[in-house]
Amino acid sequence: MPTVPLYQDTQQRVALRPEYSENFTTRADADAFGAGIGRGMQALGKGMGTAATNLNEAAALRLKKLDDETRAKEAMTEFSNWNRNALHGPGGFLSLTGKAAIEARPAFEKEAEKKHGEISKGLPPGARDIYQQASQETRRDTGGRVINHALDQQKTAVIDAFDGSIESHINDAVEDRLVPRKLEMRLGKVAETVDRAGALLNWDKETIERKKAEYQSDAFTRIVTRIAETDPIAAEKYMQDHSERILEKDKTALQERMKPAVLNAKATRNSVDIASNAPLPPDSPALLRPTTTVDYLRYTSGRHLALEALANFSKNATGKTVPTPWSVDIVKNVLGSPLTDGAQATSAKTFLNFGVATNSPRPGDIVVVSGESGSTEVGFFQGHDRKGNILMIAGRQDQPGQVSTKVKEAQKLLSFRSARNVDARRVELPNYNMPGITYLAQSLDAIGDAEERAATGKTIDTNYTTGQKNIDDKRDEIMQSGMTQISANNGFDPLKMSPEEQLIIGPLGVKLLQDHSETVQKNGQPRTASRRFYELQRQFANDPLEFAQSDLFNDRRNLSNEDWAIVTSWKELARTDPQKAREHGRILAITFKRLEDGRFVKAPAQMTEQDYKGVTDFQRELYGYVAELGAVNKDNISKNKDIKTFMDDLLRRMYLDNSRT
Repeated sequence: MPTVPLYQDTQQRVALRPEYSENFTTRADADAFGAGIGRGMQALGKGMGTAATNLNEAAALRLKKLDDETRAKEAMTEFSNWNRNALHGPGGFLSLTGKAAIEARPAFEKEAEKKHGEISKGLPPGARDIYQQASQETRRDTGGRVINHALDQQKTAVIDAFDGSIESHINDAVEDRLVPRKLEMRLGKVAETVDRAGALLNWDKETIERKKAEYQSDAFTRIVTRIAETDPIAAEKYMQDHSERILEKDKTALQERMKPAVLNAKATRNSVDIASNAPLPPDSPALLRPTTTVDYLRYTSGRHLALEALANFSKNATGKTVPTPWSVDIVKNVLGSPLTDGAQATSAKTFLNFGVATNSPRPGDIVVVSGESGSTEVGFFQGHDRKGNILMIAGRQDQPGQVSTKVKEAQKLLSFRSARNVDARRVELPNYNMPGITYLAQSLDAIGDAEERAATGKTIDTNYTTGQKNIDDKRDEIMQSGMTQISANNGFDPLKMSPEEQLIIGPLGVKLLQDHSETVQKNGQPRTASRRFYELQRQFANDPLEFAQSDLFNDRRNLSNEDWAIVTSWKELARTDPQKAREHGRILAITFKRLEDGRFVKAPAQMTEQDYKGVTDFQRELYGYVAELGAVNKDNISKNKDIKTFMDDLLRRMYLDNSRT
């Protein structure tokens, strides 16, 4: 190539003018005119073309590789999605258990291989190679998980098989519980099965022994549970007899589960035993003979309180103020008076077994309270003071033979006890006579376990209450039928009733029917005594549920047919629909309050017969409206606006009537 001269000391000097040379000529070759440069440029062009070709080929290769990678990733994504769903999706392999997983493994592996091949089939070679290499780890992981899951399920299947065998042997043991030889044979098979399972599953000796103890405990737990279905007490004894073969945790759980049933069974057994051995009162047919003797009242003070207690108690129990021998006996013991034979008075705690418990006591009912230093006191309920304390008539412990009114805090109450309606049949019950309630108290005290003693007392109470309710229901049915026939004036004669019916209603019931029959025949249908009707309205308004326990037949002579129907409907409503009875009673209570605010109801000493009549007429008319409305309205009728409007109208009318007079 031509060289351009440089003006440098290191290069050949260039003369400022041509040097003289003999060889100087004017001829020049092609190179002198740039031919070399052209050839160089030509060569450069060829090189550039080659380079361009090479660049295009490299780009094409890179594009192909990128395409292969993209398609391989898409294929991998498709396989991964399939694989994930096949393992974890609905019905996926890893969701299968037991035999199903074991049997499904070959099919899953074959399907996975097939799916892998289908996805790679449509790929170009480069993409297929990338996909094959990339999917290897996923396939290895999936294969390992499938194998491990199948092995786990195989192990579970083995355990299930052994458990099934053990379960069968335990069930046989439960069925053979009454035959000791067979029972032990079944339990031996359980132990043998555990040994085989331990050998196959590589359990250590400690695990095998623990399993045997658990299965044995399970067998005896089931046996105890089966026995408890029919005899909880026998089940408890069986558990105690085989205590060493039941694990503590199972024993504790079993005792807790069985406790209510065992306690109830013991209470039932005890109550039956106690009731069957209860003494009968002496000379029981004569117990209801009237007597006027009060020679037992040997008190130096408080004589009027003793008489009041006797009168209220006798009236509540028999409907009459004339005391009867059995009621005199009860009052003597409640008030602490010495018995005529010189024996000591009965313990106050004994009266927790008298009659029936009540939450709505009436004056004359028995009240038992806790005293000082854990002692118990008993007396006759007189009422409550303004602070809610209990007022009770009781004998004075510091001065035997004296009676006083005591004030007891409400929280000291142990029980209110009511005699209800006593007749010849009822007074023979152990909880209505002194020998009986003394025997009940002693029998209960003999039970060592406090919970069992309390449950037995409650069961006895419930049994006697139920028995008395049945007596009351049957008596009410017969008495009501007799009253209806007498009102129809069809010549009904109580003495012509069957002996069984006369026994059920007792001498007092027969006497009431006789008196009512004679009154109707002589004077016609009875007329309402407004004051007594007023008192009954008050009783229902104050406590409908207590009213349901009232013996109304003593009041038949004081009520007209219309008012008798009203009063008996209250009692029936309170017995059959307590909630509705409370609503009706609340309306009467609200009315009484409004009548008091309007001065239509005065202090008892200031109330005249006309005052009582005005109030009872008002309540009768209001209640008729309430009963009619309540028959079609199931809502809270005490808040019904129509009733309030009706009540307002009645009050306005009452004001107007009074202003005219």
